[in-house]
Amino acid sequence: QVGGAIGLSVLATVFATSAKTYATDHVPSLLGKVPAQLRQPIGKFIRDSGGNGVQPDDIKKFIGGLPANERGSAAEFFQGPYHSFAHDLQAHASGRGFFAGAMFAVAAILIAVFVIRIKKEEVPTEPPAEAAVSV
Repeated sequence: QVGGAIGLSVLATVFATSAKTYATDHVPSLLGKVPAQLRQPIGKFIRDSGGNGVQPDDIKKFIGGLPANERGSAAEFFQGPYHSFAHDLQAHASGRGFFAGAMFAVAAILIAVFVIRIKKEEVPTEPPAEAAVSV
């Protein structure tokens, strides 16, 4: 159980770090797809969203708080480029997590093949007396 808990925490850390790095690297180019008058408010909204990202209800509230002439452009951004960005981020971070999991599997196989050594003479041929079950 300890190994599983440690493995899961490492994979979650790999996922979260990959997602954060991807977002940091790609948000500036994402904001380049926003009309100039909306870059600052949308950029602030995304930065202030916290570690869980922007949620659909928060997007609706944000768009509703914009002036009427900017709502359409903001909605198009969140339905188009931002939606694609969120999918790309998820795919990138998941891929890194699965790659880390695959490396754990390779390490486990290598340890099993090259480290665990039992000679045939060390394997008991008779079951221990405690294993006998009365019927």
